[in-house]
Formats: sequence, C-alpha cells, structure tokens
Amino acid sequence: MAESPIISSMVLEPPDQEDKKNSWDLFPWKDFPGYTQSQRCASTSSWIWQFGYDIEKSDDDTKRRWVCKVCVDSRRPNPHSAASSGTQNAEIHLWNDHKVCDPSGRRKPPSKAKEKTPSRNIAEMMKLNTRDAREQQIANQIIGRFDRLDFQRLVVSDENKLEENDWAIISLFNEVLQHFEHVLITLEGDGQQRKRKEGYIGAYGCPWDTLLGYEYLLGKMEVYKAAAHRYPDPEHFKVNINLCWKKLDKYYSRLDETPVYYAAIALHLAYRWGYFEDVWADRPEWIQTAKSLVEELYRSHYEPRIISRDRERGEPVTKKRRIYRNPFDEYREESRQAPTLLQPPSSMTTLLQAEDAASSSTHAVGDEYSDWFRDVHKSDQNILDPISCWYERREEYPRLSQMALDVLSVLPMSADVERLFSTCGRMVRDDRARLDASTIGMTQTVRSWHCGGYIKSTEKLLEGVKVPGTDLLAEMSFAEAREATGGRITCTVPL
Repeated sequence: MAESPIISSMVLEPPDQEDKKNSWDLFPWKDFPGYTQSQRCASTSSWIWQFGYDIEKSDDDTKRRWVCKVCVDSRRPNPHSAASSGTQNAEIHLWNDHKVCDPSGRRKPPSKAKEKTPSRNIAEMMKLNTRDAREQQIANQIIGRFDRLDFQRLVVSDENKLEENDWAIISLFNEVLQHFEHVLITLEGDGQQRKRKEGYIGAYGCPWDTLLGYEYLLGKMEVYKAAAHRYPDPEHFKVNINLCWKKLDKYYSRLDETPVYYAAIALHLAYRWGYFEDVWADRPEWIQTAKSLVEELYRSHYEPRIISRDRERGEPVTKKRRIYRNPFDEYREESRQAPTLLQPPSSMTTLLQAEDAASSSTHAVGDEYSDWFRDVHKSDQNILDPISCWYERREEYPRLSQMALDVLSVLPMSADVERLFSTCGRMVRDDRARLDASTIGMTQTVRSWHCGGYIKSTEKLLEGVKVPGTDLLAEMSFAEAREATGGRITCTVPL
C-alpha cells in the first residue's frame, strides 16, 4: 500500500513584514552570486512560493529562481533551486525530498515568468556590482527596506483612484460620444451611392444629413439632460451636457448663413418642408426664414437660366433600405415624411400653404418651384437617392432639377476632398511632375466613376479616340520625337 503524503506542519499563511526581513538573514547568498531579492511587481500566488525564496539576476530581471526554503532552514550545503517559470520542478522537489504538497489538494499550473520590463532595478540605478559581496549586501538591504505599497501611495493619491462610480461615469460618457461618432462617420463620406459591406446600397457624406445630424444630437442631449438624476454624479454630468448642447447650438445657429443646408432637406423628396414642420413646429418663424432663403436662391440663380432639353433618361431611382447601421441611420429613416396629400393637413401645414399661395401669386403660372412642392407621389418617402430622382425629372423641372443637383452634390465635410489631395499627390510623383492639370483632373474623374460603380473598366474609354499627331510621333525615333515635342517626351514606355 502506497504511503500517504505527509503534509508539512509549516504555517502556510504569508509571514508578516518583520518575519520576511528576518527570514532573508539565513539565505546563503554566497551560493548565488549576482542575485538579489526579486523585485517582481505581481504577487507569487502559487503555493510553492510559501516554501521558497524568490531571487533574480541583478543584470537580467527575467532570470528569476525559486530556492527551497526548507533546504535553507535545514542548512543543506547546496539548497535546491529551480527557474521561476518551471514551478513543476519545485513541486517535484518538495514532494520527493520533503514530502510537502499543496495543502488545498489542488495542483495549480506552473507560474509564468513575468515579461521583462523596460525599467531598471535598484542595483542598476545605484550602480552596485552584485558580484561584490559588500555591494551585494548593500543592494539587498535597500531592496529589503523598500515598501512597494508605500511607494504606490506616494505616486498615486487616493483621490485620483478610479472607483466603481468613476467607471460608471466613464461608460456613460462613452455612450454619449458614440452618438457623435455615428454622425461623424456618416458625414465624412464621398456622397456616392455604392454597395456597403452590410449588403445594402447607400451613400455617406450627403448634405441633407448635416441638419439631420444637428437635430439628432440636440435631441439626444435633451434626453440625457432630462435623465441626469438617474446617473452617477448628476450635477457634474448635467453641466457637461449643457456645455455640449451650447456648442451644438452655436454652430446650428450658423446654418442661416447659407441656404444650402435648408435646400438640401427641402429638395429631398423624402423630407421636403414636412420635416421642418415636425422638428420646428413651435418655431414658425424659423420655417419661414428657411423657405425665404431657399426660394431666394432659386429665383436669383436658377430661374433666369435657359435650359436645354435634349438629355437622355437616367437610371432607376434607388429605394430606401430597411436595415440600420447605427441609431443615427434609424433617425434619418424615421424623419422621412409621408406624402402630405395622403394626410389631413395640420394647422401649421395650412398656414404654410397659405403663405406659399401668397408668395407664388406674384410669379407666373407654371412656376417650377411652386409646382414641385405640390407634386407629391406615394413613393417619395421611400426615395434613398434624390440625385438620381432629380436627374430623371430634369425634363419636367429643368431649372429646379439643376438647383437640386447642385445643392445635393455638395459634400458636408472636407474629408473626401482631403483624401483626393492625397490621391493626387501619389499620382503626381517626381517622374510625373509635368502632368497637365487637365490630365490629372480627367484621371481623377475616371477614378471617381470607377469607385462609384458607374464604369467597370477604363480600357474601352479611349477606344476610337485618335490623338492628333500620335501616328506621326510613332514613326519617329526617340530623339526626333523628343525634339519635335520640345522635350516633353521623356519615356517611350506608356504610364
């Protein structure tokens, strides 16, 4: 019958600070030259460290060793040691030589060696040679007196520690900032319809999303401000939300400086003036100001134009999707207006229609601007790409469609423009520094068509195009061609 394991009677609880200092007095440092007490930051959680010393190489803190405390206490001439990363060897030694095993009955996996940190140890900072017995003793005295917890208290004060409530506040502000991120990502696109990775056809970076983004964020700030009492540190949270709201309102009030943002909403078939009636129901003067700005833009810049009607029909209009990438996407879809002809007119609608009638009475019969706002279709609410829709209606509304195409093509941010600058910079390298501006513009236009999915290949674009003088140049030698072009030909290999 196998002998039952003998559990050591040694106290397994960690000794107090005074016992730790006294226990190192018996350690045979002469057997471990170049080693000092370990300065590892993490605690040694494995049970074997209660039966051993933790030492490290002074010039390489990744080389740590476990030295058997039982061997040292029994005055063995060569106490057993093992690498700190191989604690299984220490377990085997404790059982084979001393019949000591894990008191809890569970065999924990070996501890992993702590990764090397870029910080220097005390011996290096004090420039002590631990191979010298005297300096080794000095290094160990300094390390033994060093209290890591006291040092941490000196570095980090109690009031700067993050508690549970602090993490809750950080999570809350992260939630608030997520809404700003959704709006920012939506506005920094290129405005082109293309298939997205989620599987739907859509565009980001459209001008009508600017005003929608302001309304969405202001609405979210109102919700958070009203519910501030339910969050940790409500007064501080409410102050930050108010400051955020004021900054948004500051830039929102500057939309009156240009009619483009209002026109982008009004000329979008899915929003029209009905969107303003909903979000500005208590501000009729704001609606009237927006209407005046948009109409003035049309009367002064587009109504006097002479429009040619020999144009081709466009592509089918893209319908709206039913999936949402983020909460701002959902808000954009919910803000679409149902056809007003299918709903009973509200008092606000009646008032605005009366103002429209009074305003349009001064203009000729058949005015495009007035006619279009009365031309509502059942499918308008589902329109996703208003640019394609206006292109289809350019025969019916030649002047207003031109205004709509101009307004709806404006990018709300310069992000895509700056990306174009970088693309052109990569195109015009040192060996292409003499490219003509028209060539660069044409190339980037073709690139934009290709990225937007309007063309699949650029090979057929130049088929049948005959460049004057190319046949003559082809028959010349390189020297003759270079002289004939005034030195503009620098390479016979096409770019």
